[in-house]
Amino acid sequence: MATLPGTMAFGTRLRGVLWRREGWRAALVAPVLYYPSIPGFGGGRDPWVLTRPEVVLERRFDSGVTANVGLGVIAAACTESLLTLGREHSADTMTGVWESVRVGGSLPMSRTTSLFGEASLVLDGVRPAARWIGVVPVVTVVGVAANL
Repeated sequence: MATLPGTMAFGTRLRGVLWRREGWRAALVAPVLYYPSIPGFGGGRDPWVLTRPEVVLERRFDSGVTANVGLGVIAAACTESLLTLGREHSADTMTGVWESVRVGGSLPMSRTTSLFGEASLVLDGVRPAARWIGVVPVVTVVGVAANL
């Protein structure tokens, strides 16, 4: 059976405003993702979970454009390790916690939709992480958001 490289995840992005004043706001953002094991896809790894809680400072300009910076952590573990409280885990699954710094922003496309993007540098202390679950120590996200 041929395998297809890549990963697929399901999740949610929790978000809460901590402070807001005149175009500025601080928020706690915490995406939680579940990566299932799918035969033939992604090398057949064990299922695992990742979360990226961050504190983000954002500025909204009169045009609707936003710019933000943030600090956070990235934590990942295989589900077996989580269920056994760390006593068991597969040898090919990396688990750990890494720090992150990010920059991002958004551009309104209409009254209800916007284009957004962010780039995070994954750190081990103050240096780019040499060993973590990704190939390079950078996480990028680009998408379209719709306000309902």
